[in-house]
Amino acid sequence: MNNDTDYIYDLENEERETLLRLLDKLKPFPNMDYLVLQKIWQRRFFPMITIELLLFDRPYNSSDAKVLLVQRDDEYFKNCWTLTGKFLAPNQQISEALLSIAQKECGVSEVCSPLFVGQFSHYNMQRLHTFSSVFIAYAPSLATIAEKQHQLFELSNLPESLIDTQKVIVTEVRAYIHSLSTNKRAATSPFFECSALI
Repeated sequence: MNNDTDYIYDLENEERETLLRLLDKLKPFPNMDYLVLQKIWQRRFFPMITIELLLFDRPYNSSDAKVLLVQRDDEYFKNCWTLTGKFLAPNQQISEALLSIAQKECGVSEVCSPLFVGQFSHYNMQRLHTFSSVFIAYAPSLATIAEKQHQLFELSNLPESLIDTQKVIVTEVRAYIHSLSTNKRAATSPFFECSALI
């Protein structure tokens, strides 16, 4: 058990008492005041859960399969390329998140042969601390994609500006796909943890 000297106190006593009194008024999640929940989410007070979908234009074990990336144009990762994915929203099922990614971010109505690859814990990296569940699937309709900010890439030839957490994910996904083609799936739990050197 930690004692009081182990904790960091950022607030003055009066501020802390006010905050604790207000927190006592909050309803527990998922019935929490939405604006308060949104602020907690934006400030990344806790590890965030992300759903990453590597969506290919043909079966992922094909030698010429390409994965869809999106070029970001926001304040967080301006001009960086990212995998398609999203933060898991309150009360959202993973299956719902995957469908949302496919339809809203990838522009496809359905995907083929979705597979769960593994879970990744990232900390001290570009997205602070995130816990990612990673899936692969393919959608033949991606071959006709024409949006400027969407582009298909070979896994072995991805842009340098791909964010660091996802470079780690891609490395593991490549090994996973290779194991599928050689029938040498790893027997260990598909959990990966990584941290930037600081």
